[in-house]
Amino acid sequence: MRRRLRLLSLMLAAVISFVALCATPSAAEEEMTFKPTVKGAYLYGIPEKTTYDKLAAVLYKTIIDIKSTSGAVVVSGQDTYIGTGFTVSLNGNSYTAVILGDVNGDGILTAMDYIHIKRHYLGTYTIPGEAKLLAAGDDDFDGKIKAYIYLMVKRHVLGSYKMNVNYTVPYTDFEDDESGWTTSWV
Repeated sequence: MRRRLRLLSLMLAAVISFVALCATPSAAEEEMTFKPTVKGAYLYGIPEKTTYDKLAAVLYKTIIDIKSTSGAVVVSGQDTYIGTGFTVSLNGNSYTAVILGDVNGDGILTAMDYIHIKRHYLGTYTIPGEAKLLAAGDDDFDGKIKAYIYLMVKRHVLGSYKMNVNYTVPYTDFEDDESGWTTSWV
């Protein structure tokens, strides 16, 4: 009886290990497909870890100028990620970049971003600045982060969800087409 129980537990452990290995996300670079969207003074839909070159590849017929939050110019060939609060000029029109979940403005969704969003969600911290509030999921500036954004950021940081893939601004009436792409700045 004990032998069968050991064998059964060993088989169960093997199955669980196999499932865990199959569910582990790949470290390989994924192709970035996204459509930046302008809404008011903000440019949405930029995924985390987007460089100047990746944004320029998506907006291939657009003149792009990017400045970091410190005012430093971001140019082609740099490994600087576009973060929330960066100024992105498209054909002379300036917009503030909003990367969903990136509240510290480094262009990467990290545990620190999650902690800030969680604390704001719980009411123990206030995220300063409109762009950072938009990145945290407060799209109507009522001071409340949407629960689904909070959960998306949490799952992204834990590795069980990929945020900002094919992201477009929710609840928006687009004039040009239904895909979320707008050519209003082109």
